[in-house]
Amino acid sequence: GGHRLWMSPERDLTYYPDNSPVQIEKIPLGLIIKASKQHITELELSIKVEFIGRDSLRVTHKAKNHGDKKRISLWGLTVMKSGYTMTLDVDKKEQGLLPNRNIVLWPYSDINDNRLKIENSHIKLKSDKSVSKPIKIGTYNDNIKATYEMGEDIFVKKFEGIKKSFYPDFHCNFECYVSDKIHEVESLSPFEEVGKTQEIEFVEIWELKVKNEIKFTAGNSEAET
Repeated sequence: GGHRLWMSPERDLTYYPDNSPVQIEKIPLGLIIKASKQHITELELSIKVEFIGRDSLRVTHKAKNHGDKKRISLWGLTVMKSGYTMTLDVDKKEQGLLPNRNIVLWPYSDINDNRLKIENSHIKLKSDKSVSKPIKIGTYNDNIKATYEMGEDIFVKKFEGIKKSFYPDFHCNFECYVSDKIHEVESLSPFEEVGKTQEIEFVEIWELKVKNEIKFTAGNSEAET
């Protein structure tokens, strides 16, 4: 479980060990977590987490380059408990004679897997603790809204795509991977050229909700649903 910042596309350097101490800086409504500069990639990664509402967070991913110019895509992986369903809105804008959506599958993904359901308006991917075979799907949308429902608990990830940009993995800004152990809700930034001492960042919004939440008002003993 947890959330991590990687570089996309996936390759050996993606798995640079996250086993060094990090710096924690408190800010008024959250904190900044900064890792040490990576010796091989010469990248310094950080994540800023800020409350922007009672049930919402702004998460800012940042990479600073301390070496030669690089072409970078930031990859934010939120790793959830397996056994539940992710639902994603797909792009529905009219494009005339041009395509308006992409569906990307990884080699180990079976399009006939009953955990995956592709609809005209949504993609649904369910993880199952009794099924170890992984499946991964990706897509692009100008306005990503992914919902992961864990019984009464609901996690929502939202962010905007950047039009006329180039994204990894056949132009995906959203990806989802499942196995019997984890369910990943993933975001990607477009590729950018980053020179020495330059930074890039990518922002997403998290919402944490409860179904049928009971709200109490001051001085009122009755609950409203």
